[in-house]
Amino acid sequence: MHTFQVFKLFPLLTVAAATACAPSTQTPIPSTAHKALVNPSNCAAVMLPGKGDLGESYAENKVVERLQASQRDIEVITVDAHFGYYRERNLLPRLDEDILSSVRAQGIDIIWLVGTSMGGIGSLLMAQEHPELVDGIILVAPYLGRKGTLKSVDEAGGLAAWQPPEDQSEWDVSLWAWLKGYTNGERRPPIYLAYGEQDGGAEAHKLIADALPEGQVFTMEGGHGWKVWNPLWDEMLAALLPLCP
Repeated sequence: MHTFQVFKLFPLLTVAAATACAPSTQTPIPSTAHKALVNPSNCAAVMLPGKGDLGESYAENKVVERLQASQRDIEVITVDAHFGYYRERNLLPRLDEDILSSVRAQGIDIIWLVGTSMGGIGSLLMAQEHPELVDGIILVAPYLGRKGTLKSVDEAGGLAAWQPPEDQSEWDVSLWAWLKGYTNGERRPPIYLAYGEQDGGAEAHKLIADALPEGQVFTMEGGHGWKVWNPLWDEMLAALLPLCP
């Protein structure tokens, strides 16, 4: 069995988180649109940052530039989905009303969510809540829940063998019950997963990786940070991710 480490940046969505320092939230949630290099665009990537970052961390690390060089017809929206939105439990309605619905209204039919670290759990929760709005998910070193929940999945022998409890009132238990759909053919948006093999959450990442098709998981030596995430993005882009048909 695996020994699960707890992210130093978390626990997330707990009583302790309610008192954590975080910027105030805004309505609508701030975002920056990076228009496609070739118009009109029919697909978009909505990017959620990790804890301590803002949406434009993706531009600062040239992820936006590299993605659009690889797929010139994709629009990118970076979102300032900082920790305050998780603390106040209003991330999902803000993404739905301020970002995804707005993107659809522009005539863009295909939306991928991109989430790094904390943004990974935000992306998954959004896809769980509104699967009709999400066509695919890219997870980079995602936070995936509390130690006890991850341990229960691991001790069962992995996600395919794990049987969700009847009581799914805890947010991460409900999420993992939804993720189990990837093991039994239920309709779910495709997930591409990337992480460092020495990341504090790597054992949790492996639980999802085992449920994904070959070619949708990218790993390399290293821990939790842009020093690892940037070359992982290079690997993913070299594999020609099928974001836009």
